[in-house]
Amino acid sequence: MKKTRGLGAYFLIILVVIGLWYITTATRSSNVRYGDFSKAIKNGDVLSAEIHQNAEVPTGSVTYYLKGDGKNGQRYVIYVSDVNDVEKSPIRSMMCLMMAG
Repeated sequence: MKKTRGLGAYFLIILVVIGLWYITTATRSSNVRYGDFSKAIKNGDVLSAEIHQNAEVPTGSVTYYLKGDGKNGQRYVIYVSDVNDVEKSPIRSMMCLMMAG
């Protein structure tokens, strides 16, 4: 019986360590509105942005980082019903100009 208690304690410790590691290394992200993203682009606050298309075409998401947060900082995600609209919008043109400059 004592061996089982010892194994249970080790198992619990391992679970706690894995849980703490997962919490501290997980990427932080926030879901925001398209208007917030558009405003950040217009103000020149976006450090980088990526457009991701889902398997269910044409839906997808835009992931971006703000300049003050850095690439390892807060990640912002907006979900869009049509990634083609984002790519054709003036916002896309501003994104390309920002990343080139």
